Amino acid sequence: MTVKVSKPAINVREELADLKKPTGIAGEAMLRAETPQEQFNLIGAARRRMNPNGDMRVAQRGTSVSLSSADAFLVDRWRLNNNVGGTVTYSRHASDHPEFPHSIKVLTTTADTSISAGNYCLLSQDFEGQDVQHLRWGTASAKPLTVSFWVKSSEPTMYTLEIQTAGSIEMAREVHINSANTWEYKTVHFPPNTVSTAIPNTNALGFGLIFWLTAGSTFSGGATLNQAWSNGSNNLRAVGTGNVQSANNKYFEVTGLQVEAGNIATPFEHRSYGEELAACQRYFYQHVSGASKFCGMGEFHSASQIDLMVNLPVPMRATPALIQSSGTNYFNHYSGGTSRFVSAAWQLWIVNSGNTVVSLYAASAQNGTAGYAARIITNNSLAKLAFHAEL
Repeated sequence: MTVKVSKPAINVREELADLKKPTGIAGEAMLRAETPQEQFNLIGAARRRMNPNGDMRVAQRGTSVSLSSADAFLVDRWRLNNNVGGTVTYSRHASDHPEFPHSIKVLTTTADTSISAGNYCLLSQDFEGQDVQHLRWGTASAKPLTVSFWVKSSEPTMYTLEIQTAGSIEMAREVHINSANTWEYKTVHFPPNTVSTAIPNTNALGFGLIFWLTAGSTFSGGATLNQAWSNGSNNLRAVGTGNVQSANNKYFEVTGLQVEAGNIATPFEHRSYGEELAACQRYFYQHVSGASKFCGMGEFHSASQIDLMVNLPVPMRATPALIQSSGTNYFNHYSGGTSRFVSAAWQLWIVNSGNTVVSLYAASAQNGTAGYAARIITNNSLAKLAFHAEL
């Protein structure tokens, strides 16, 4: 038996023309993806951004602080460590970037033109070990990491972006600023880290992401930047880094930062403010700040001791430490129909607490009655109660 099969005619010229059609940025990224997992991430089928607050929106502690030979968290999860004699203002800035209304800005207000060998100015964020296990660092199956962000500077220069693991294995990359006062998009790749020991699967430090903005010779005096995973010399960590503090009004500004597994930088993953805030409250929670704020309901354990329970909005990384500001008449309590100020010496202490509920007590309340309930309220604009469990 003979079977005849006919095929539709094709135009070879048209078929060849189709091969030349552009695939677009997304299509090219899909073609460059080296693994099915990277393609999976590119189509948005999984959460990609590993870092909270990459758009710098959450700033529970405030929006500006001046630092000289000091360090501070301000924008949540971002710590500025400045041990230079000059002064910088670290702020959550009202950005003029079209996609990101907020940024971190480090602005020099008092220059230091004689940087000592051990001086540095660092902007960093730390990651818990249990949150970065999918990178498989310290094993033969380690994955690469990509960091993308928008950056602006007062001058063309070079800064350094470094990753340092809990085991002090480091790698640094150059970040070149090409034009002054202009937003530039940067993509920085870190190859698989097979050198370090495996990152602990705990709530302890996994690795830190570090921008070097100023670096004395102790950290920059070597011949070449350390661009391989190693426990290298300190003087290779920031070779060639510019100095944001060499003149007044010099600045470094960054926003839209995304850390993700793989070799490809995908578009920034926007999340709701509520989700970002909850992720940040794992490390810092501002309970009350300012006057006439309700602290909570407590009870008099004795005539002069108040016990107070605070339910934390999310489980914190660990049992938190207390941050308190108090002074004369900063707090008062209502009990038995009477309002009484708490003495200037009033100090709260944490006792028998965990990472979801904090038990506080104060041993210097005034004229209470054992067994009575007490409603505690702030009475000064400077009064503050907060909890932190930062890495």
